[in-house]
Amino acid sequence: MTGYETVQFLRSHRIDHLYHFTSRRNVPSIRSLGCLMSWFDLEQQGVQYISSSNSMSRELDRRFRLERYVRLAFEPRPKMYWSVANEQRVADLEVLAIPVEVLESCQQILFSKGNACSYNAVVGEHPHILPQGVLQMASMSTIHRMQSYDLQAELLVFGPLPLDTNQRIAA
Repeated sequence: MTGYETVQFLRSHRIDHLYHFTSRRNVPSIRSLGCLMSWFDLEQQGVQYISSSNSMSRELDRRFRLERYVRLAFEPRPKMYWSVANEQRVADLEVLAIPVEVLESCQQILFSKGNACSYNAVVGEHPHILPQGVLQMASMSTIHRMQSYDLQAELLVFGPLPLDTNQRIAA
């Protein structure tokens, strides 16, 4: 599915934003780079950043060949947000609201029914694998989106993901 088709699909489900969380200290770097990058690409380019993933998560990314993908969630605070917060990996988590239009130019997008690195993950190039409940929840108003959905569906973009840094990106 192309970036354009992905945007059309998301819009047909009344989804206008996806979400990415990071350390607040990473936001100036994201603005100056003009994009979101995978942890792998950040390390390859020598960009200093505060990581919200742990070594096990990065190893699973490598094993499943997902280390070059930027992860976007359908809700502002997915299950992994709370894991990172509870484990105190990052004290200053910031949620970035990503307009779906930025996906139009993306060449490779994957969809995951749950955490893409879990052993029971269902990952594919077509959004039909997303649970209907996730799509319904993601189309709700922002207040209703604050409630967590258990399946933690993800959209994975082969990075980098260009952003319009003139626009406010923090949710």
